[in-house]
Amino acid sequence: MLHQSTRLRACAAALVLLLSSCAEDAEVQGGSQEETPPAEEQREPPRDAQELVALPVVPREDAADGALTVEAICHPSKPRTGLLVLSWVAERDQVARQRLDVTTFKNGFEQSVFTSVWPVLEDKGSRWLAAREVPDRADLRALELPVASAELDEGEGRCVLRLETRAPGITYFLRLSALDEERWSAYPIVSATAPICPADMKE
Repeated sequence: MLHQSTRLRACAAALVLLLSSCAEDAEVQGGSQEETPPAEEQREPPRDAQELVALPVVPREDAADGALTVEAICHPSKPRTGLLVLSWVAERDQVARQRLDVTTFKNGFEQSVFTSVWPVLEDKGSRWLAAREVPDRADLRALELPVASAELDEGEGRCVLRLETRAPGITYFLRLSALDEERWSAYPIVSATAPICPADMKE
């Protein structure tokens, strides 16, 4: 009876050691694997600019005339350079979701013949975001407009964007849109004609 009891104690001790070893192995293996975040913490991969620009553009239901204003003036320090000065009411979080589209064609927006400034406060110039391939045409170079300045007056709640143009006499059509879920909500289109500055008339 004593011998059987000794054997039982020995078996119990061996079982404890085995279970302990298995637990340590499980911890080592678990530590080498990346944990999968809960479903609610998983995020969709970021979407590229072309995909977002390709979303449908619809008129804003609450759009008011004058939401976007534009003035064409001569650059105060650069000869043969005009400025399109755009202004609209916006807060910082709104500007982050807005883009400006520019075309020189009346149906340019419908045919995706336009360039875009986006993000408005960070971009250095209008770019062919909506086009899969950049058109190589001389008559479209007027759509590549450098950004002279972009500023947000948080006290006034107004954004001011200045675009440089060297195409005197060309009429520009401009559209301000805001990203709203799976679409862009557009304010009314405005237009302005690039100025003919004194230096242009001398040539």
